[in-house]
Amino acid sequence: KYEKILSKRNCFVFNSSKSPNWPLYPIAVKNKDLIFEIFHKNKVIIGDLMNYSCPELFKIKRFKNSNFWSKSIVNLPCFPNLLISEQKIIFKCLKDVIDKELIFSVNEI
Repeated sequence: KYEKILSKRNCFVFNSSKSPNWPLYPIAVKNKDLIFEIFHKNKVIIGDLMNYSCPELFKIKRFKNSNFWSKSIVNLPCFPNLLISEQKIIFKCLKDVIDKELIFSVNEI
């Protein structure tokens, strides 16, 4: 359902197979701190998979976008046992951050 909401609003979505098996759903955001604040206010835990860039730490230059992606990805929960009430709160937060243009659009990436 995340992909449907994001695509409908022209947000960037990562390519996946027909049925991805992700424990968390990655989204590309412009301001991680603000995203975390919005979700936290609504008692929704989102993930920050990597807030650092391995190639940058080890001075590997051929991965030029790794720093950008490490600062731009948060993960939305997509556990099969989420209650409908929890899903509604997550979707409300997602729509809020989309309205505030905190998620990269297809044209920006």
